[in-house]
Amino acid sequence: MHHYQRQHQVSGLVWRQVAIQGQQLSFPAVHHHLMALPEDVERMRQVLPEILDFWSRLTEAMELYLAVNRGKDFVPIAPEELGAIAQRTEWATLQAWQRHDFLEILLQLGWGQPAEAEHWRAWPTSGSEYVHAVRPGFKPVC
Repeated sequence: MHHYQRQHQVSGLVWRQVAIQGQQLSFPAVHHHLMALPEDVERMRQVLPEILDFWSRLTEAMELYLAVNRGKDFVPIAPEELGAIAQRTEWATLQAWQRHDFLEILLQLGWGQPAEAEHWRAWPTSGSEYVHAVRPGFKPVC
C-alpha cells in the first residue's frame, strides 16, 4: 500500500476533530494504515502552532505529565518544560477522554515520519513525546 501511495502521490492524511469543553479543533493526522508523504508532514508542521495554542488554552489549569518508559510511567512537568520539548517538535496530534467527572487530554509531539514515531521503530530519526493533561489531583490513565 505504501508503495502505491508514493508512486501515485496519495496523501496519508485524514482530518481529525477534537471537541473539549465546548471548544473544537480540526487538524490533519496520518491514517493508521497509511504513511505520510513529505507534503503531508509539511502540512502537519503548518498547523503545529494552532494545535499548541489550543492545548495551552485548554490545559492552563490542569496538571501536566510526560509519559516515560514507553508510556508505562508518568512524571509531572511544568509548562516551561513542555515549551522546550515543543521547540524541537515537527508536528502534533491531540486526543481527549472526557466524562462528567474526568478529563484527560493527550498531546503527541513528534518528529520524522508519524507512522514510525508512534511506536519508536525508527528512533532517533522519528519519535514522539506524549504529554498528558489531567485535572488537579488526578493522574493520567489513558
